[in-house]
Amino acid sequence: MLELVDAGINVYTAVNVQHLESLNDLVERVTGVAVRETVPDRFLAEADQVVNLDLAVEDLTERLRGGKIYATDKIPWALEHFFQDQNLATLRELALREVAEAIDRAGARPAASAEDGRARPGSRRWTRQECSM
Repeated sequence: MLELVDAGINVYTAVNVQHLESLNDLVERVTGVAVRETVPDRFLAEADQVVNLDLAVEDLTERLRGGKIYATDKIPWALEHFFQDQNLATLRELALREVAEAIDRAGARPAASAEDGRARPGSRRWTRQECSM
């Protein structure tokens, strides 16, 4: 996908916060589950627009139980491990913070460079202490 972005092609995608590369260690410490599939933070840092689809913990759990997230045979394990209320609440907070940062970066983004038309904003990552547990 980076090749598409580098070629100037618009890319629309959905990403769960636990898949952001820089949050991988924090997510594992908080949830006890190692997330193997990650995406570079560059996707979020360079995004022209970020939209947060904010679901309440209860609604997300209901979607899981209804088979809308994982296959039926994976649901019990997910409920016992990753989809615990406190884990989901923490991940939700991380997502909201990431979106707030994206908004801050967009407001502070310098004019696009003549070289490639895109700014290269910095990024701040959260520590476990900064997340309510």
